[in-house]
Amino acid sequence: MYAYLAFTDLHKNLEADLKTWDLKLDRLYLKKELVPTYWSQVTSEVEVIPIESIKKAAEKLKSMNSLWCPIPTCEYRRVELIQEQVTKIYEFEFQFLEPLKEKKWKFWSLVSKNQLLYSLDSTALPLNSIQFKEDKDSPPNRAYRKLWELFTVHGIRPKATSTALDLGASPGGWTWVLSQICKNVTSIDKALLDFKIQSRDNVKFIKGDAFNLDLKKVQPHDWLFCDVICYPDKILENIKLWMKIKLAENFVVTIKFKERPNKEIVYELESISQSKLIHLNHNKNELTWYLITNPEK
Repeated sequence: MYAYLAFTDLHKNLEADLKTWDLKLDRLYLKKELVPTYWSQVTSEVEVIPIESIKKAAEKLKSMNSLWCPIPTCEYRRVELIQEQVTKIYEFEFQFLEPLKEKKWKFWSLVSKNQLLYSLDSTALPLNSIQFKEDKDSPPNRAYRKLWELFTVHGIRPKATSTALDLGASPGGWTWVLSQICKNVTSIDKALLDFKIQSRDNVKFIKGDAFNLDLKKVQPHDWLFCDVICYPDKILENIKLWMKIKLAENFVVTIKFKERPNKEIVYELESISQSKLIHLNHNKNELTWYLITNPEK
């Protein structure tokens, strides 16, 4: 039995992929078959057993010597009482680029008052989801958390000697992150960056259209980043162009969907050699596409 925990507010996307399921508990879906999807966390081994009491449920979980994170879907007070006896849950907030310690987190839930559901798979993070100790003063928006997650959890990030191009950069959330780890950042947008970001010594701002670049002013960079609001077909068209003119060797681009995901666009992105599509915990109705052709950069 597989368990699919839909990302917040994205259960409709998951349901479109699953089509059918054996059991639904809020945003937790159980299904016998494995279905490829970007819209949930997936656990491959799940068991459901009868329990006589709160004490018996806690004893069962503790006997497996793991850290446990609950997914409350019903019997909420009962879930709290069981959890209090198993693992003291507190906010696990990480610093940017903090190494992830090897931990064995599993999840559990109640199907009903006397039915316990639990996973046998383990992850390094509670529900395989990272939470950061946010900087609420420096960045001009919260988009920076996507790069924090990509760089910290997935290990995809530029070197200290790298040059980066940030297209559609305003107000500068991604440029703020990149300026801390790259040698130089070139940011392009029709709108100005936040003054604190634009005035950084290693940031060069060019006022212009991210999708109509003046190649006399914009030279190739080691990395290209883009988190602009744009229709998926247009961003795909530009990805192909940027690759063709070799505007960068490594790419990180957000693919934003207005309503349901465009599967044809997703398939085309998946087919680009060496590239990968993922849904970050800090993505909304969007996916992150990246292509690393020169990891030394």
